[in-house]
Amino acid sequence: MKQLPLPLPLRGQSLIEASAGTGKTFTLALLYVRLILNHGDDAAFGEPLVPNEILVVTFTKAATQELRDRIRSRLVEAAAYVRGETDQVDEILKQLCKDYLADHVRAGTAKRLELAAEAMDEAAVSTIHAWCYRLLSEFALHYGGAFEQEMLQSETELLQQVSEDFWRQQVLTMPVAPLKYMMLGFKGPAELLNKAKDLLPHVHLLACDVTDLANHIDSKVAQRKAAVGEIKAALAAELDGLKAFFEEARKTKQFAATKLNGRNEGIAFARIEDFLASDDDVLESNKSLECLALLNKEMWHDPDAVPEHLPGALALANALTFDSFAMSPDEGILYYAARWIATELTLCKQQLGLLSNDDL
Repeated sequence: MKQLPLPLPLRGQSLIEASAGTGKTFTLALLYVRLILNHGDDAAFGEPLVPNEILVVTFTKAATQELRDRIRSRLVEAAAYVRGETDQVDEILKQLCKDYLADHVRAGTAKRLELAAEAMDEAAVSTIHAWCYRLLSEFALHYGGAFEQEMLQSETELLQQVSEDFWRQQVLTMPVAPLKYMMLGFKGPAELLNKAKDLLPHVHLLACDVTDLANHIDSKVAQRKAAVGEIKAALAAELDGLKAFFEEARKTKQFAATKLNGRNEGIAFARIEDFLASDDDVLESNKSLECLALLNKEMWHDPDAVPEHLPGALALANALTFDSFAMSPDEGILYYAARWIATELTLCKQQLGLLSNDDL
């Protein structure tokens, strides 16, 4: 990399790949000197530049200050060599400056280098975010932004506020059935935000056809109600058969009665009947119900002899597992929420004159 800065073209695009400690800062400082002097014949930029015409971007504030200091030192060193005040410079700088040692250009070249070194405090050497922030502030009039904008280090508090606004305006105003459906997937604004935040940078890519959240959820509630109705109808049709199966199995001692005694069995069947007679769409599972649904066969003396497709047990298993597999809330709700939050977040930041790293 030591010889790279001299022949590298200063116009167009060039990519330098280098690992740590191979001379990236060394190279950048020499390229900067070349731009100041318009060095390089055919590889030159075309005209000499001054520091406020050169943009240098790096990643961290610490690297920014180091790079600024190294460039300034290199300019001072080159000026001293051209003026003849020192010969203690490296060979590559000597090669760079050899075309500027003639008497008719020496003084002017040294002066240009000195002026560039003095202007380094105002030079555009910054992090990516700092440069973008500067541009947005200077050209606020062109895109409708605030002239005085504050850099927001974290959007966490603002996102929390916007997600709570969504919950208050879009969710808590719903009737009971849609609200209950919504809360199957999101217990509150914090959980909603946790699921939606990774989508926020990509909302423009989301294929979301939900334009009215309330109407969308009403449709989903109706679909869910229909599905629950089918499950209840199937269970009601097979319930007597399931009771008869367990009555016979208990008489013939096919399972350990200590695992499912008669009292618990009766309570479990009573819960099923209450569920069928109610408007509830969820039958909460417990050990007794899992035994009746044959989801747990540990109590059976010969598990292999237990029917695998007993209609009543399958119907009960569907009822117990329905809520785990029901797609509610669906991705359309999540996409709608992400889009709403992203839009409101942008509006809120504009009103408060705030910019975040993502905006930059």
